[in-house]
Amino acid sequence: MNKPIPVYEKDFYSDEFIRNPYPEYELMREMGPVVYVEKLGNFAFTNYDSVKYALKNNRIFINSNGVAADEVGSKFLKGNILSSDGSVHSELRRAMAPPLMPKALKKLESKVEVLVSNLIDGLILRNESFDVMKDLAPVLPLEIVRGIIGLPEFGQKKMLEWADAAFNILGVQNVRGKEGISKINEMRDFIKGKIIRENIAQDSWIGRLFFMLENDLIDPEHLPIITRDYTTPSLDTTISAIGYLIWQLSKHPDQWQQIRKDKSKILTAINESIRLSSPIRSFCRTTSVEVDFRGFKIPKGARVMLLFASANRDSTIFHNPNKFDIKREKNEHLGFGHGIHMCVGKHLAILEISKLLAALSDKVERIEAKRPKIYLNNTINRLESLEVKFIPLK
Repeated sequence: MNKPIPVYEKDFYSDEFIRNPYPEYELMREMGPVVYVEKLGNFAFTNYDSVKYALKNNRIFINSNGVAADEVGSKFLKGNILSSDGSVHSELRRAMAPPLMPKALKKLESKVEVLVSNLIDGLILRNESFDVMKDLAPVLPLEIVRGIIGLPEFGQKKMLEWADAAFNILGVQNVRGKEGISKINEMRDFIKGKIIRENIAQDSWIGRLFFMLENDLIDPEHLPIITRDYTTPSLDTTISAIGYLIWQLSKHPDQWQQIRKDKSKILTAINESIRLSSPIRSFCRTTSVEVDFRGFKIPKGARVMLLFASANRDSTIFHNPNKFDIKREKNEHLGFGHGIHMCVGKHLAILEISKLLAALSDKVERIEAKRPKIYLNNTINRLESLEVKFIPLK
């Protein structure tokens, strides 16, 4: 017997939802592992088991119809690594991933260490409050990624703006999504006109792509695709994670002292913050066949929202899920995704944030923070501002 699918009636992409999503996620989980989001005409997987089920079964829940929550955004952003399946996805990931793997990133470690040390020293010397979301969270990712991707100067300056636009389009085409389309068209025109061999440094990520193209190692049409994929998703998730982690450590000074005494807890702190904040709220998939998930039937061709932010607070998986706890022993969160579409930039994000925490733990006794303000983006969960003061070691 088919189970009736509960109907969720609120606007998932409203300002009100984005500013205070967690009661709504809890309500959706209580309604069931599958709900129908009436305003969008989409189904949604709400808990850990259902989201992970979709991520594991990538031939049933496909990406190649687009991963935005509406048809316009899905069609507009098709043709990238996230919106691909099968051999196309394998080819794109094989070409894109090597510079982002741990072995390749080893070369960046000393540079990151110097950058974070100088950055923190400068913030301490101010001896006053600063905005983490302007003066800290974006600085390190921008300094690292701008240089190694290899974009000409105009593209480097536009990276944050373009990333923000892409993630708005990956929701729905409300005001934010519509504004994003014109900005991404600007990025596409720039890549089409300016990403040519003579404009690109040989030792950059894009320079590597040109080398592969010249040696018949990638398809010509894949070069602009991978360039766009290097450009837009490489900043916002890391910036989000840094902001929320600083906020959590300010609220839990006892856990900050544990990290200071034992740097092995840095990775667990990063994973716990990403679980709790979930930088990506939701991506969508399309069913390639009729799906029966525990008696809930979803038709073929349906758009299914995977609510990562809800799944990561599922109390059946995570004890006391709304609590920040760096001692959490089992933390197989879905903040980086799962399966073949796992975030390709995961290792770079962890490198940047872990080096930042290590330097902070050597220099900062206490973190004081107040007045967090939520940033309004359809897909990225991050702070717009957070007033912070670092109290240095005496």
